[in-house]
Amino acid sequence: MSGCENGAEMPKIPLDRVSQKRDRGRPPTVRPSEIRGRADNYRFIFGQVWDRLWPRLSFQNPVGTTVNASARFYEGLTLPGSFWPHSPGTTAGILPATAINPNLPTSNATAPVDRTWVAPAP
Repeated sequence: MSGCENGAEMPKIPLDRVSQKRDRGRPPTVRPSEIRGRADNYRFIFGQVWDRLWPRLSFQNPVGTTVNASARFYEGLTLPGSFWPHSPGTTAGILPATAINPNLPTSNATAPVDRTWVAPAP
């Protein structure tokens, strides 16, 4: 006779063990530490070239015009359709941008990089 009173066999795996079933969703292919390392690297590079890059990317602004910008890095993000190069209402020039809040989730983004630029005299 089996070990149970009702005739059912005892399970071979105890119930208090952790299930080896994988989590829901697409399996991760990149470790989070790699994503963080890439994001930090991009932020470092962005900070190094911003002062030289921004004037070339911006279109001609009147002297004294102040532009405030904020950017985050999203690994593998596909931009929504509202992002366009030379987007009206922005000064991003050839960079895809939008003048409306796209409400992107910040849970998987880097901390914002904020920059201010004042149009110089020609």
